[in-house]
Amino acid sequence: MRVFSDVSSLQQSILQLKDNQKKIAFVPTMGALHKGHLSLIKTAKLHADTVIVSIFVNNTQFAPHEDFNSYPRNLDSDLQACKDAEVDLVFTPESSTIYPQLDDYTHIIPTRLAHSFCGKSRPQFFGGILSVLVRLFNIVTPDIAVFGEKDYQQFRVITQCCKDLFIPTTIIMSPLIREQNGLAMSSRNQYLTSEQRETASSIFKALQQAQLAFRQGEHLSSTLLALIRTHIDPSITHDYLHIVHSQTLKDVQHCDENSRILFAGFLDKVRLIDTMSLFSS
Repeated sequence: MRVFSDVSSLQQSILQLKDNQKKIAFVPTMGALHKGHLSLIKTAKLHADTVIVSIFVNNTQFAPHEDFNSYPRNLDSDLQACKDAEVDLVFTPESSTIYPQLDDYTHIIPTRLAHSFCGKSRPQFFGGILSVLVRLFNIVTPDIAVFGEKDYQQFRVITQCCKDLFIPTTIIMSPLIREQNGLAMSSRNQYLTSEQRETASSIFKALQQAQLAFRQGEHLSSTLLALIRTHIDPSITHDYLHIVHSQTLKDVQHCDENSRILFAGFLDKVRLIDTMSLFSS
């Protein structure tokens, strides 16, 4: 495994790979790697000859009051995890490399897909994500890039961005990975106590109840949403809870095989995100 912090040396290696007709898969991360990230790497290896992982905590997607400074960072551990997962190249740039002029940088404005849900409660979030990803895609020039199902809105926003900007990278969604109790894996889970993790697992159980009701014939979204609310632990504050069309992310009244639950909330100050298709397991 080779580790790069500067753009030119990384790109030289990538050019050699492309000269040898190697297909490249890219997994962008902010570090604090867990089993969810490792599943993205595993998916990437299924689709390409070479896997490149980036580790970069992107400051432009955090608002001033959010947890950029306290976001979990352990580069040595992350590099070991990448090595164990047989990653080929790792890119660990400094902020000054990605944003030479942070006070005056080219900013990507996302489509309306980013205006609701996470984009509504975190207005600069998706603009920051797209701004860093376009830079990373231009540096790495991957054939495919892999993102997790948990951040489903992000997956849709990124896919639309690549389509609109003619970025020749195929975006692949890797299935959501859960802890043993059902809690969706997240780097921010490190903030939770063991008791809080159990409390947070009520989100998964509530979404399961709605999926079961749908399979048993209940297709009215208002009924399914009410069912979810009754099963989520009351100590979890809701940011949003919607059932949407999986492509357009528009709210639906009557659910079908294209319907998906989107949830975000807080347990104390820890943000929790989850999603589930009503149709597929």
